Amino acid sequence: MNLIRKIVVAALAAGVLAVAAPVAANATTLYDDPNYVGFLWSGTTSGSWGIPVGANDKTSSFTNGGFETYCENYNCSGRTLNWTGNANSLGAISSGLHFGETWSDRISGVK
Repeated sequence: MNLIRKIVVAALAAGVLAVAAPVAANATTLYDDPNYVGFLWSGTTSGSWGIPVGANDKTSSFTNGGFETYCENYNCSGRTLNWTGNANSLGAISSGLHFGETWSDRISGVK
């Protein structure tokens, strides 16, 4: 077995390599890191207001598949970000927030 294969096998055995989660074409997908890395959650516009607790306040980028309002709180109270496209770095977006704040690691609900 060559060295590359040994490294891949060892990484798989250790659970280090990530497996991409299936995402519907019309789904909004939230990612843990900028540039759409680290899948957190995916959903459609079927009336979901909150995202799973494990994904709260972790989003650093998202691809938009239908939601237009991203909320600071689970029930979409508090401050909101209205956004219709994809966002590859929420650390660069401060719309509607106080000076020095960004939307990175702030989203807990969508509608």
